[in-house]
Amino acid sequence: MSKRRYEDDDGRTIVDMSGVERPNLFTPRISAQEAKSRDWERRAKPERETLDLSPGERRWAILGMLKAAFLIIIPYAVGLGGIILLMDLFL
Repeated sequence: MSKRRYEDDDGRTIVDMSGVERPNLFTPRISAQEAKSRDWERRAKPERETLDLSPGERRWAILGMLKAAFLIIIPYAVGLGGIILLMDLFL
């Protein structure tokens, strides 16, 4: 078979893809270069700052997170309940 030639193709190579390999689906491996870059990222990250909270402050922080979660969950629960109610009435 002859290679197809396009009229706008001048034959130059833009990027050499000969070193690129397809990753194995069943046994993923991390290349040595990627492992080094991950190790560098891990060392470059600053340490997490810890908060020293009193028991009362910790309780209020947890309650604030729960309040935010419930404010997100309530509209979904009301909507789902409405759909179930409509299905029960009409089906």
